[in-house]
Amino acid sequence: MSESGVGVTGAGVFWCRIIALAAAATAGCSGGDQPGVGGDSCTATVHCQRQDGRPVCDPGFVRAEPESATDFACVVAPCSDQLRELVTFPARVTREPAGTSTYYVNPALTYTGSELAALWFKATADSRGDVIFATFTPDGGALIPEGQVNDVAVETAGYPVAPALIWSGSGYGAAWSGTRLVAGYHRPHVFFASLDAQGRPKTGSLAISPDFGASGQTDPVDARRPALAWSGSEFVVSWSDQRVKDPRVTGINLVGWSGVYFRRVDERGVARGEQQLTQHVLGDFSVIADATSITGAWGDRDSSGAVGEDTYDVESKTVVLGQAVPPDPGTTIAVPARSSRLLVAAAKSSAGEVRIAAARDASDTSMKLELYRVSAPNRPTQVATATEIQSVVLAAHEDGWLVVWVDDSGAVQISRVDGAGAVTTRSAGALRVTQGARLFAPFIGDQRMFVPVSAHTDFSATTPETVVGMASVCL
Repeated sequence: MSESGVGVTGAGVFWCRIIALAAAATAGCSGGDQPGVGGDSCTATVHCQRQDGRPVCDPGFVRAEPESATDFACVVAPCSDQLRELVTFPARVTREPAGTSTYYVNPALTYTGSELAALWFKATADSRGDVIFATFTPDGGALIPEGQVNDVAVETAGYPVAPALIWSGSGYGAAWSGTRLVAGYHRPHVFFASLDAQGRPKTGSLAISPDFGASGQTDPVDARRPALAWSGSEFVVSWSDQRVKDPRVTGINLVGWSGVYFRRVDERGVARGEQQLTQHVLGDFSVIADATSITGAWGDRDSSGAVGEDTYDVESKTVVLGQAVPPDPGTTIAVPARSSRLLVAAAKSSAGEVRIAAARDASDTSMKLELYRVSAPNRPTQVATATEIQSVVLAAHEDGWLVVWVDDSGAVQISRVDGAGAVTTRSAGALRVTQGARLFAPFIGDQRMFVPVSAHTDFSATTPETVVGMASVCL
């Protein structure tokens, strides 16, 4: 039995999902026609699936003791925070010598509640490759073998490819960056495809970002960093580019300023028109969506150190500009001597409140993680300080918030912020490799929050690699 309380019998895996009403609740799940296991009671009603006819309890449950020869009963497992690495990808980012094998880079992850889905770039030639999809069980077993998503080769022209992936409840949205030939040059663009529940493309590779910003504009749009959200009926495909003007300086384009734009795309691939979401973003951004609104959270990497949010109202089709909040209202944070780092994650509670977790440089040798409430500006909640914070995600839970982050040692940390602003932090364990860690959107179950995570070794190493895993966080 694994540390997470997921039992495995033999080489096969059999999923038995149990909805427990209390810690002592049990439920039966039998393996059908397997000798000594019992009758076939595994149906969709009790959320059972079968692989090779071997029973195993869902994550968060363990087999009841004493074990029965005729019935497979699961009980709620004692909860513990854990980090489990599942799959290792070879990962190379430097140019490959002629005749060498292909390589994988930049996996994007999403968890459906039973499967971990991955989307990554598979380079097959110099400045060209494919976007690949596959799914795995939480124990690392392959469910859906890798398959190609794009129907046209992804041209990179030396630009990094950044995939994004999200689960809608019945299928997946996949986005990635590549290039298109614009005015004789390959310029960065964002592409999208809708996938069914098996990862099969329902659409071709849709070019989402425009070639040029406004009518008559001669500078091509360089669209990068795609992000995805699900509103309940549509995918929201967002990206950043550098065509936006600083709203505080009329008519002047400032090099390096970037705005966030989005398009809404349904599962058939029908895309609505482009909409600008944020007026100015110098640093990171995060987009969340529901049926009524689309919110873009952003952080400036300039000396203001401000964090803010802008919201698109679906009914009125207008953007409401939020208020920017500096780390300490009324003060100015000087830009540290090293290149300033900034990470932003946003979440929305069931009551409609938005919070923003932002990690930024506090000095030349440390980073600070804070939680903001832009709608009612006040001093942000101080969550943590570390030598380095590699990645951050945020989720609402009950009357508080869960901030999950990776420190400089590769340890996945969970900080709970309650309604009164009190913070408690614990660890889910350390990654085997400690560089380039990236967390992805959390999935909240009955007892646990599951957070997909990836990290890579030093790319100067002889055999660099990327690992993919999941952090299991007790609620």
